[in-house]
Amino acid sequence: MTKKDASLSQRVRAIPLLGYCLVWLKALIRLPVTRQQHTFALADLERRIGLQAEDLRRLHERVDALEPLLELVYVQVVEQTNRTVQAAESGLSKRLQQYDMLDLGARVMRLEKKVGSREFRTLLHRASRYSESPDKNKKRVDEAPTELTKMASPEHSLSAETSHAILVNPRPVQSQSPSTFDVDAFYYEFEQAFRGDEYAIAQRQRVYIDYLQDFLTLSKSDRSLFVDLGCGRGEWLSLLKEIGIPALGIDLNADKVQACRAIGLQAEVADALGFLSQQASDSLGGVTAFHLIEHISFESLIALFDSAYRALRPGGILIFETPNPENLITGACNFYYDPSHLKPIVPDVAVFMAKQRGFAKAQIVRLNPFEDHYQLPETDASARVLNQYLFGPRDYALIARK
Repeated sequence: MTKKDASLSQRVRAIPLLGYCLVWLKALIRLPVTRQQHTFALADLERRIGLQAEDLRRLHERVDALEPLLELVYVQVVEQTNRTVQAAESGLSKRLQQYDMLDLGARVMRLEKKVGSREFRTLLHRASRYSESPDKNKKRVDEAPTELTKMASPEHSLSAETSHAILVNPRPVQSQSPSTFDVDAFYYEFEQAFRGDEYAIAQRQRVYIDYLQDFLTLSKSDRSLFVDLGCGRGEWLSLLKEIGIPALGIDLNADKVQACRAIGLQAEVADALGFLSQQASDSLGGVTAFHLIEHISFESLIALFDSAYRALRPGGILIFETPNPENLITGACNFYYDPSHLKPIVPDVAVFMAKQRGFAKAQIVRLNPFEDHYQLPETDASARVLNQYLFGPRDYALIARK
């Protein structure tokens, strides 16, 4: 930088000796101002330090105040976690006990069958030995069938020692007169006791109205007859009458038919297969049967599908309701409340039968699960599985179209 371009201050400072003295003189003159500026800066710095110290003090106070609360929350979380773990362990233990009991029950049933079979064979073998000397053991041989019948009954389970005692020391058997058992009266009273309230059943059957909408759109003169096989007390017939669909009930039980007629319903005493075989082809709008197919043999069930298919008009509907064996309580216990039940039918098999016998469409509608208060809290997958298989739908309906 040249002297020409330098500032005045630099030019003055460049003067030998005089410039140096003038610079120091200027510094001495500005010293009070500079000191005051530094004093203000220090005061501002001290103020800021004081504010930061106050903020830090308040922060410590807040931390001190929160520390007991955090400690309390920590204790509560630990206690809640322990309770949750204990409840989960308790629930798991109960479920394991339930599984063990289910498995134990199945093993006991298998063992009882095996033991019963062995005792039965042993008794037959001993009976055949006694029959080799008819004169000497005629009385014992005559009594053996009676004792065998007793052993086969659920009320009287025999051990091997008891079986031996029967043949070695037989008790005299009193003859009984033939039974005058009235099957119709028995089954009518049985249904009154175990079938359930008629109003409740009718309300449950209203679910099927949604599947009859195409019939309800027809004029009354164009609505074909519905036939309800095994009409029972007439709950379904009453519902069909209410919505304006002509219906006829068929039942072998004369007492039930008379009960239907007494409330103004159309019903006849007839065999289901025999009645369907007498109907003209393509004449019926619907064939329904509620809790009937579990009463008949496999061959009769196939014949029922065939007869219903022939009698139904195109677009006609088939509704078969039956106990649902997917529900373990139903399949293993409640199904056998009715002594005339033969065997449960798996839903997929029912659909297969319908399609294999010619029905164009077939579907399963699962119905009537156990009430909510039976259900386990679904806190995990095992509870959901138990609810599904123990408290799920107790019945199902096969709904097929021709």
